[in-house]
Amino acid sequence: MEIKVTESCADISSGGITGRFGGKLGNDGFYADAQDFSRGGHDGETSDAERIRLIYDTMKYCEKGGNRVVFLWNGCKPLQLRGDIVVLGAPQRDRLELIYGGRKLILHGDCGGSYLFAAYTGNMEWENGELLSPEEKLGFVRAASVSLTGADAIVFLDDDNKSLFIDWRGMPFAHIQDGRLIADSFRCICGTFPLRLELSDPAECSRFSENIKVRLDNGSLRKKSSLFAHSSVLECRYCGSAWKYEANDGSLKWEKI
Repeated sequence: MEIKVTESCADISSGGITGRFGGKLGNDGFYADAQDFSRGGHDGETSDAERIRLIYDTMKYCEKGGNRVVFLWNGCKPLQLRGDIVVLGAPQRDRLELIYGGRKLILHGDCGGSYLFAAYTGNMEWENGELLSPEEKLGFVRAASVSLTGADAIVFLDDDNKSLFIDWRGMPFAHIQDGRLIADSFRCICGTFPLRLELSDPAECSRFSENIKVRLDNGSLRKKSSLFAHSSVLECRYCGSAWKYEANDGSLKWEKI
C-alpha cells in the first residue's frame, strides 16, 4: 500500500491498482471524495470495482495506523469500516449498497423500522450481477450480525418463510441445505425466540431479559392489554402470536402459548 497526498488529491496504490481521489487536505488527514476517482496511468474507462477495492484497502490500511484518509460519500458523510463491511450512504427504499471484503455488494429488501435495512437473502448480488454463493451469503450474514448493530443493523429475511436469521441472543442462526441458505427460526418477525426456554444462569437471564426489553422498546413485541390485572403475556406486533414470560428468584421461563 502506498499513499501520496497533495492539497487537492490522493494517489493510492494497492494490489497492482493505482488511482487518484480528489479531495482536500485537512489538519488531521486527507478527506477524499469517494466518487471523484480516476485510474492512474489508464486512458480508458475507470473501473468501479477498482475504485471500490482501493477504498476498502485504504480504509483497512488506515485502521492499522497508516496515513489517515477519510472517504466522504456525496461530499459530506464519512464512510466507516466495520469489520469487513462499509455501508455506502443511506439505503434506498428497496436497495442497499455496501462494500464487503473489497467488493461492492447489493442487497434488495425493505428500508425502514428500527433497523437500517431488511434484506432478502434470495437476491444478494455482487456489483457485476453475480449472485452470492450460499457460503458467501452465510459468511456475510455472520459478519453483518457482528459488525452492524443497533440502528445500523441489517435484518436478514428468508424469502420463503419471512423469518429472521438470528437467534434470541442476536447471533446468526442459519445453515446451508441443498444449496440454499435456511433460517432456523420461526415464521413470524418476533420469531428469534425459542418456543420454550428455562434459564437459571443469572447472566443468561439478564441477556434474555434485555433482549425482551429491546423488542418492547422498538415495538416488535407489545404487552397484551388486560382490563382486570397486569398481564404477563406479550404479543407479536406483526402476526399476533402470544408469548408468556416469567422471572422468579434468579430463574426465567419463556414459552409460546
